[in-house]
Amino acid sequence: MQIGFVTALASEARTLAFSSRGQDVEVKHDVEIAGVGIKNASQASMRLIERGAKGLISWGTAGALDSQLRPGSVVIYNKAYNVTGDIYRCNAEWCDQLFLALSALEPIKGCGFTADRAVANSQEKIAIKNRCGCVALDMESAAVGARANAANVPFVAVRVIVDPLYFDIPQAAIRALSDDGNPRKWPVIRRLIQRPQELPALLKLVRWYRIALRNLTLAAETLQPDFETK
Repeated sequence: MQIGFVTALASEARTLAFSSRGQDVEVKHDVEIAGVGIKNASQASMRLIERGAKGLISWGTAGALDSQLRPGSVVIYNKAYNVTGDIYRCNAEWCDQLFLALSALEPIKGCGFTADRAVANSQEKIAIKNRCGCVALDMESAAVGARANAANVPFVAVRVIVDPLYFDIPQAAIRALSDDGNPRKWPVIRRLIQRPQELPALLKLVRWYRIALRNLTLAAETLQPDFETK
């Protein structure tokens, strides 16, 4: 089955391409670097379906809405909520297969929340958790689920945690987000010139992001080369 992967960021997409024992591994499935956000993810999902994808995976990083989750924790969504309260259920069989296949990474199953903007404040994250009971937060998965439902194809989300629940993301990091999936450097630099006190939190976030990408790569290596979902 040809599976379409939607990632927000180019660095997340790169976790799906790797070398094994010095040999190049061919990625058989289709990957779209959507850029950040609901609209971008929806459009990327539509392109994948138009190219013949028979299932969609929202693949990437997330923020924690559960205090037990740490940078590098792997979350397999069983459903995705959006800001208007719509719920998109993930394919139960795929969830079970992924949970078993990734057992060495100690994944958890839970619901994910898709925000319509970057949620940086820990108090706002707590409010989202209390409202919908979700364990993780991203900006794309429900949009992928909506397109999958419309096309009557299965959908699941695999997300690795970057920021813990009780962490306020510095605005310098938010300024890096872009529509093409690559970080914008100059807005970050300008923000740090204005607010140099954000630098320690930004460096901490960068370190956590590297941990998340490492585990996302391990997940891809575990599932490659076939991503056998039936």
